[in-house]
Amino acid sequence: MALAAMTFVSPPLERLAAAWVRAHGAANEALRSGGSDEDALFDLRALVTVCEPMRSRALADLPLVARSPLPVGFGMEIHVHLGAESTPYEGWKHTLHPFVFQLRYSPSMDNQQRESFTVTIDRVGRDDEGWRVISVYDEKARAQAKMIAEMLEAQRAGRRRG
Repeated sequence: MALAAMTFVSPPLERLAAAWVRAHGAANEALRSGGSDEDALFDLRALVTVCEPMRSRALADLPLVARSPLPVGFGMEIHVHLGAESTPYEGWKHTLHPFVFQLRYSPSMDNQQRESFTVTIDRVGRDDEGWRVISVYDEKARAQAKMIAEMLEAQRAGRRRG
C-alpha cells in the first residue's frame, strides 16, 4: 500500500492513522505468511498507551486487529473525521472517543472508481509522546471482530482441506 500519497488535515492524528494502517497491514501480511503473533504485532504494540490497565486490554485486542481485513488499492488516502471532541478520560487530558478515519482508494489502476473503508478505534489519547491508542474496540465492536476472525479462519481452513 502506497502511504506516501496520503493527504493529511491534522498532522498528529493523521500520523497515528497512517501508522495504524501501516502496522495493521504489516501484521495481517505477517500472519497470512505464517508469522507468529509476537512478531506480527510488534508495530501495532508501539501505538498503544503504556498506561495500565488500558494497555493490557488494548494489547489483548491486537490479534483481532491483525486478523481483520484491510483494503488494498491504489492512490490510498486517509481522511480523519474530527467529529468527536477532545475530552478528559481517566488520566488523560485529551482523548477522542471514537477515533474514526476513512481510507479512500481505487481498487484498480485506472482510478476510475473510488471506494472507501471506515476504520474506528474506540479511544485514543494524547500523552507526552503524542497520540496513542487507549482502547481498540468497545464491547460490540470486539464481538464483531471476533466473529469476523472466526469466519475468516474457517474459510482458510476450508481452503487448506479443499
